[in-house]
Amino acid sequence: MRLLRLYLGSYRVLRDLEIRFGHPTLNEALPTYVSSYGLDFLVGVNGTGKSTILRAIADLMRKLERNEPIPFLFEMEYELGVSDARRTVMLSNRLQNSYSEEATDLGPLQTWVNGELGELSSELLPTRVIAFTTGSEMEWTETQEREWVRQNNPEAVRSLSPIERAIRELPGKSTEPETGEETETQVTSRFLLIRSQWLSLVTLCGLLNDMAEVDRAEDRRLYKVLTEANIGAVRGFSLKFRINQGVTSPDDRFQVSRLAKYATRALRLGSDHLLVFDLTGPCHLPARSRRVLRQPAAFRNSGSSGYSG
Repeated sequence: MRLLRLYLGSYRVLRDLEIRFGHPTLNEALPTYVSSYGLDFLVGVNGTGKSTILRAIADLMRKLERNEPIPFLFEMEYELGVSDARRTVMLSNRLQNSYSEEATDLGPLQTWVNGELGELSSELLPTRVIAFTTGSEMEWTETQEREWVRQNNPEAVRSLSPIERAIRELPGKSTEPETGEETETQVTSRFLLIRSQWLSLVTLCGLLNDMAEVDRAEDRRLYKVLTEANIGAVRGFSLKFRINQGVTSPDDRFQVSRLAKYATRALRLGSDHLLVFDLTGPCHLPARSRRVLRQPAAFRNSGSSGYSG
């Protein structure tokens, strides 16, 4: 998805706001290129509504995927697909009169695909919308909880302990209490908030994916980013897990043991597991050919938990 334009009539502190996320204008003397992504920055002092714009996009995605009424004026235009399969989609609920193109009131949702009026379907929505904010995440979390409560069983959510609720907020975890029965009304949201505590893991995944796609470092998409950051190469990384009895699910235990098979070193002290991955040439051997060490000194004063990369 490449966002092209967003209009908001009245959303929280925002009034009659239109943003065009245009393609960069290139100097004709420079060689032209086609980027596989769009990168735009919203710059402004605190309190001007930068985070509110992200919230508006998230709110739109949640309502569109559930076919819910949208109570504020909006227009959103974006591109989906690449090459010959690329489509330009515009969604709007601005009621327009026959004398002017200006919005007059809230109207029904209308959909245009490549300039032609059509019907909204799941294929015309982005597969995933991912957001990251350096601001407070509390309101985002509360919104997600309210959405779950509204669609599912409020009593089941209230019955969860604080630890259980915290675990179910982790990426990849279902927020639905395990009742043994599937809830037909549950909808998997296309919107994903990257929490600050997972930023290092997300960054690591991006680097590894970039390395796996292209052999030559100069041809990788993140080559210029690493160069500007004075990072010559990624030589290795480590992952640390804390697997507590009665809290960690069997699936999480299985995933850690699966990762350990590919690690250069797999170290354990009590509930702490450290997996070290050495990416420097032919000496990179999987941990299954090495003895797992017990009670390494590096763990004796460690008080951190979760993932680190």
